[in-house]
Amino acid sequence: MVGGLFIRTIQNLKGQDLGFRAAGVLSVQLVPQREYRPNWANVIGPLLQRTEAIPGVHVASVSFHEILANDSSGVSGLKFEGYPRTREDQRAQANWVGPNYLETSGIPVLEGREFSQEDNSNSRKVAILNQTMARQYFGNRSALGKRFEFNNEQYEIIGVARDAKYKGLRQSNVPLLYFAALQNNSEIHSLEVRTNGPPLAIAGAVRAAVREADPHMRVGEITTLENRVNQNMAPEFLVADIAGFFSGLTLLLVFIGIYGTLAYTVARRTNEIGLRMALGAGRSNVLKLVVAEGFKLALIGVAIGTAGALALTRLLSSLLYGVKHSDPLTFVAVAFILASVALAACYIPARQATKVDPIVALRYE
Repeated sequence: MVGGLFIRTIQNLKGQDLGFRAAGVLSVQLVPQREYRPNWANVIGPLLQRTEAIPGVHVASVSFHEILANDSSGVSGLKFEGYPRTREDQRAQANWVGPNYLETSGIPVLEGREFSQEDNSNSRKVAILNQTMARQYFGNRSALGKRFEFNNEQYEIIGVARDAKYKGLRQSNVPLLYFAALQNNSEIHSLEVRTNGPPLAIAGAVRAAVREADPHMRVGEITTLENRVNQNMAPEFLVADIAGFFSGLTLLLVFIGIYGTLAYTVARRTNEIGLRMALGAGRSNVLKLVVAEGFKLALIGVAIGTAGALALTRLLSSLLYGVKHSDPLTFVAVAFILASVALAACYIPARQATKVDPIVALRYE
């Protein structure tokens, strides 16, 4: 039962709308040398130019936070005109990103535009909201052109992006702000590259591009966004693997136990079976008799096991996603599999019982 519930959990986590397209994206960790404090605004431009010149690269961008890296930053003190200024309303998650970040990450722009090279320190301050934040402050009204204050500066909203899973796959949609890294000389931790082919195939070329853009910069972890999605499900995969192993072991023990018990019973009742057949019982009658007795015990075991599983899975409900601990579909499917295995285990001894020769059996009576 536990294995079935975690398989459903993994399916739900992978099948949900992540808000971004993970396929074809290479994620590269950027690590400055010790004591080196780069002027990021001067690094981002050459870095993106060299990266996008690599054959097979569609578009590239940078960010302060990597998607699904289990890390996030929040800002407070936001002031939206005409909106109550409670402490909670002034807070939001935030990320500082480079030009074409949304396109690179595969996050759709629902309204307006995303950041470009022109959104730098010489231009007006701009920001992009995710749809949850836009809905929170503006409801069904357009957020484009609206302004808010942050750190005593006015920001104009130039776009609304689709909600995306940033911190984890189980995270619910929260208000999120995107700031232009070129405007804030923000520290950058990650280079994202959308490719036209296998992302890891250009890993070496990307390393060289980083060194050329800034010799004091080194590359840390290189992975794909698809791999990071799978890494976020590592606990679920681990539990599913463990539960799957013990489920398989349970099925094997069920089969061996029922088969052994019935085989022993048939051996003890050989004379009885022979007598029944001598009195006119057909092979099908004997088959039904033996299978019914074994299957009845198996069904009692399945019922007891199901009741125990209901109590156990209640303790694991916090680890499940998109499925209840008492999910009827999973319980019915697992019970059906157990019953099928039990039926197969009953059938083999029962089949042997139909081959009893009545004359030989009665000879020893």
